[in-house]
Amino acid sequence: MSKNNKANRNKVDNSRKRIKIFEAFAGIGSQYKALKNISEEMNWELESAGIIEWFIPAIIGYQAIHHWPKKIDKEFFKYKYTISFDSKKPVSDNWYKRNQQASEIGFWLNQSKEISKNHFDIRYVKGKDLDKDIDIFTYSFPCQDISNQGSQKGFEKGSQTRSGLLWEIGRILKELGKNNLPKYLLLENVKAMFDSNHIDTYEEWEKELEKLGYVSKRYMLNSKDFGSCQNRERAFVISVLKSHKKESGFIFPEFSKTNNKKPIKDILIDYQEFNDKYNQYELIKRKVNSNNIHKYELKDYTSFNSENFVYDINYSGPTLTASGALSRIKLFYGDKKIREMLPEECFRYMGFDKEDYVKVDNTNLVPDIKKIFLCGNSISVEVLEEIFRNFKF
Repeated sequence: MSKNNKANRNKVDNSRKRIKIFEAFAGIGSQYKALKNISEEMNWELESAGIIEWFIPAIIGYQAIHHWPKKIDKEFFKYKYTISFDSKKPVSDNWYKRNQQASEIGFWLNQSKEISKNHFDIRYVKGKDLDKDIDIFTYSFPCQDISNQGSQKGFEKGSQTRSGLLWEIGRILKELGKNNLPKYLLLENVKAMFDSNHIDTYEEWEKELEKLGYVSKRYMLNSKDFGSCQNRERAFVISVLKSHKKESGFIFPEFSKTNNKKPIKDILIDYQEFNDKYNQYELIKRKVNSNNIHKYELKDYTSFNSENFVYDINYSGPTLTASGALSRIKLFYGDKKIREMLPEECFRYMGFDKEDYVKVDNTNLVPDIKKIFLCGNSISVEVLEEIFRNFKF
């Protein structure tokens, strides 16, 4: 928990301060969710200034969670959208022709543009398209090319990689002009962003921000230190305009590690259907690590180590990922009772509510595997809440 601002946290001003947030690479809006969770506590009136997101399941998920409609209709695509179904490349012209007729996908895309003010493809967003009085600008750019499990192509300026889309943020900020820059920037990505392979590129990015008038501080934060049962370590960077830092008295927070012992079982629903296929494999107890994770191994289940691991629900859990073995977290209840974490539980694992999951599920457009993908690509809401509590206006 943060050491700063704790004494004043419960003091409420008579007037509510309007806070405007813009989310680039928005996903399902963990940043907006976190701010909404603490807005009353902080005496803030929250307003979304827009988002940038082109991944169709994320667009639907964001809209369902944050702007559930009174009525869902089938609609024609009202605009020409640059969108993706795999988060890697745009949909084909054939897909577009097939689906732009009256459909529920059309409804959600139209709602996203008109209500969430979605700009869809960051490559075509101009500074003039954005509001001029944004308070918080978040940008959790794609991690695929810097993650240790990814392609390792990097995110150098001009690289044309997906992670290289970071530099579009720099372009947009420059186009906004120094008199219209957001007060705070918040960057989140995998911890490999600070590794030796990528640190030079990151530092080049930080210098770009300095030229614009920002001062930044790097953090490596773990969700388990903020009330989550998930061991999820991620890189964060808080940047603040020097002028606003001086005017507001903002001080970069220091975050302390906790002795959190929250177990996985705290976010689980009452679901007792276990998979008997695991019973034929010997279960071997593995070493307990410093993050309070107790895991077992299914001997000879697969040749891929991570796929063999089973996690005791009475202790903390591993990082949920969008794909791969840790998008299928195996839960151990004892006595060889094993099942995989359910999509609803994945939402809870990331700090979202049951109601958030239900809304996404009720669209009937996001299959379970995509729901888990969205959660694995998201940010721990608990961590974001504590970061935002330290912002001053």
